[in-house]
Amino acid sequence: MLREIAEKILEELRGILEGIDERQVQDFLDAILSSKRVFLVGKGRSGLMASAFASRLVHLGIPAWVVGSPTTPGIQQGDTLLAVTGTGETETVLDIVEKAKKAGAKILCITAKPESRIGREADLTVKIPAKTKTEFGKSFQPLGSPFEQSAFLFLEACVILLMKKLGKTEKEMSKKHTTLE
Repeated sequence: MLREIAEKILEELRGILEGIDERQVQDFLDAILSSKRVFLVGKGRSGLMASAFASRLVHLGIPAWVVGSPTTPGIQQGDTLLAVTGTGETETVLDIVEKAKKAGAKILCITAKPESRIGREADLTVKIPAKTKTEFGKSFQPLGSPFEQSAFLFLEACVILLMKKLGKTEKEMSKKHTTLE
């Protein structure tokens, strides 16, 4: 039974990931690489996906912070804010996007709804064509699981693409991995 469910999840995720526009992916990678610093925001499970990507950016040597941490510096021109939001309507994320935009930062958004308020505020949006927490019956999985899982896999694939672009090895990345655990 577990294998059948896992296979069904993998099949669904494969279809979602195949629906991501490759041009958006390249533009996303270029935006990350051209940023002075990267700030990441999301709430709930989407926020966990953003945090996981922030960790890998640091391992790649890209200065990155999760919004809300007490050690996060102020955002400014030349910086990028990456918002991960399935619906693109999360109020607290929208408030942060608006503040970052006012400070002159570039806004990136990963969402299932590029037509959303946050999607429209963004300078670049990557659409992940997946079910969100407000769309019932579009997947056998509950709530926003398809979006969140797809966002995680998309960002993990981006880590590998960034490794190649930067010429970084796993061994080099491991030197920036936390040693205080």
